Amino acid sequence: MAGLFSLDLGGAGRPGLGTCRPVPRTFIDSARFRVDPGTRVTTHWRDGCLLMHVESLRTCALNAVGSRVWSLVEGGRTLDEMVGVLAEEYEATASLIKVGVRSFLSDLLSKGFIVDVDAESNGRLPRTSLRG
Repeated sequence: MAGLFSLDLGGAGRPGLGTCRPVPRTFIDSARFRVDPGTRVTTHWRDGCLLMHVESLRTCALNAVGSRVWSLVEGGRTLDEMVGVLAEEYEATASLIKVGVRSFLSDLLSKGFIVDVDAESNGRLPRTSLRG
C-alpha cells in the first residue's frame, strides 16, 4: 500500500501534473459510493486506469492499487468492505489501509468522480458531486 493511489493530470483551467491532494471529508465506515454519471474510465492505462470527468474535464491516473479501489467502488462495496478486501490482498494493516482508502475516496469525491450514496439520498449533496 505504499505510495500514491493516483496522479492529478489537471483539467479545465488547471494545467500541469501533480499529486492528488485529498480534501478532508468525513464519512462513516459503512459509507457506500457510486461512480458519477459524468465519469469515464479507461481500463488499461500503464499499471492502472485513467479517469476523466466529462463536465469538468478533470483527469486522474490511478495506479494498480487505486484501480483496485475503483473496482470496489464500482462493485458497490462500503468503506469497511473495501478495507477488508484490500487487507486480504496487500501486506498492510487494516488501520493503515483505511486511512489511505478514506483519503483517496475523499479526493475522488472532491473532484466529482464518485458520489457518496448515503449523503446523496439524505439530500446533503446534489445528484452529482461535481464541485468546480
